[in-house]
Amino acid sequence: ELDGLALAPDQRRHLLLFFKEALHNVERHAAARHVEVELACAPRRLTLCVRDDGRGFDPAQATTGQGLASLRARARELGATLRIESSPAQGTSIELELAL
Repeated sequence: ELDGLALAPDQRRHLLLFFKEALHNVERHAAARHVEVELACAPRRLTLCVRDDGRGFDPAQATTGQGLASLRARARELGATLRIESSPAQGTSIELELAL
């Protein structure tokens, strides 16, 4: 629940759309059997992590889709840190860290 967090409406919107895009990417590309979502609130920090055990990819390779670009743009709009860790056949971890 985000009711107790001091997030502006546009921040809530970007966070929700980030989450939706991350899950959409898993559904569309990962062929994952398991997905783990973690939302953690600590003093002055919110962390959202989406991990899957899917096919993975090489984050250094250029992509033609808009999924990763959208995640990066939303992270920028939020002023958040985005970490994407993946490698072929090893799944993917996408972590967004937002200072509150």
